[in-house]
Amino acid sequence: MLVFGMNNAWDRDASEVRVKLNSRVILSLLAAKRLALLLNAVIHQYEARFGVMDLAAGQAEKPAGK
Repeated sequence: MLVFGMNNAWDRDASEVRVKLNSRVILSLLAAKRLALLLNAVIHQYEARFGVMDLAAGQAEKPAGK
């Protein structure tokens, strides 16, 4: 099951983020696997053209103690 929503909180440092869920797509296991394979292929094509995406760069570092 895929659930889509909209994040209306623009403050990235918020301790709690509320997302309004507005769409749900239910997939069979076969369809979910085909979607995963398709997304993986698209990411490989993107990285071949523009370089490898660094997952750590997309995450904001939080100060110690938070």
